[in-house]
Amino acid sequence: MCLYGYPDGSWELTLPEEMVPPGLPVPTRGINRRRDYMNRFDYLTLVAHHSDSWLMGVTFFLSTYLAANQRIRLFDMVNEMRTVHDEYYLSYGLPWLSTFARYNAKRESNTPTQENVSNPDVDSITPAEENVPPSQDSMQVLSAPNRDSRKPAEDKQTDNEVIDFCGSCNAPYHANAFWIGCDECDQWFHGKCVNVTASEAEHIKEYKCPDCIREVIGE
Repeated sequence: MCLYGYPDGSWELTLPEEMVPPGLPVPTRGINRRRDYMNRFDYLTLVAHHSDSWLMGVTFFLSTYLAANQRIRLFDMVNEMRTVHDEYYLSYGLPWLSTFARYNAKRESNTPTQENVSNPDVDSITPAEENVPPSQDSMQVLSAPNRDSRKPAEDKQTDNEVIDFCGSCNAPYHANAFWIGCDECDQWFHGKCVNVTASEAEHIKEYKCPDCIREVIGE
């Protein structure tokens, strides 16, 4: 199943198109495999995560055709919008988007007042003659799990922190619990959710989660 967003703002969950445009990132697999043993809220949360992942993948893919100042403008426009996951949580009246509100408030307070900033008019943007790299202040750098250290991102009370969620129970990462990452799908799991202890993980050269194993054997 695929989640489609239409220009009028509506969404539809339906079968994928037979002909996918060549060159676009492939949607993340795994949504349908989890449906049978997850409750409705957790399953739709996972659908939202996968949808946001693919939309961001398409955005970054298309941004390779833009100049540096155009990419900065594009990423600012993306960060001004709520994600599918944000909208889903808001539909339940959950306070998830306090982070979104804090981010935009902080971004507005840090907006430069100089007149010589790049032209925000998207229609008038043309390929830049000089492809100047964006400054660190212009981009929001988000940390991903370090695959070499085999440990998810640490808990830090920062507004722009990326929190890892268990692929089985969907609970957020906590430093006091043992976690293990799947080398096949790059998803993280509580050790207790996949029946793997820290001592056992030391002897595993390449770990595959239960979902990836079932996919290999054809279940």
